[in-house]
Amino acid sequence: GACMQARRSVTQEKSAAEVKTAKLLSDAKVQELKSVMEKQEKMYDQAIDHLNEMKKQLAKAHEEMKEYKDRAENLMAQNHKFQLERHEIAAEVKTAKLLSDAKVQELKSVMEKQ
Repeated sequence: GACMQARRSVTQEKSAAEVKTAKLLSDAKVQELKSVMEKQEKMYDQAIDHLNEMKKQLAKAHEEMKEYKDRAENLMAQNHKFQLERHEIAAEVKTAKLLSDAKVQELKSVMEKQ
């Protein structure tokens, strides 16, 4: 009987030790998982921050492009205006030359008569 009792006692201690070991392993696993999850969370947060920063830069670039486009359109309009003015001036010069030529002819003919 005593032998059986001793054997049962040893078996119980062995089971208790195994349970304790299993619990320690389980706790260690939980800690490991927690730390992995925390690292992942940090990475996600950083990725989101990075994305938001890129969004901001994109919006800024978009604004700048709009400004450049407006400026280019403005310059083109001014250039067009200058071209029109140049044509007008050229036409006026041509007209003045024609008038001047006519005057010269008129003077010549007056002088010839005299």
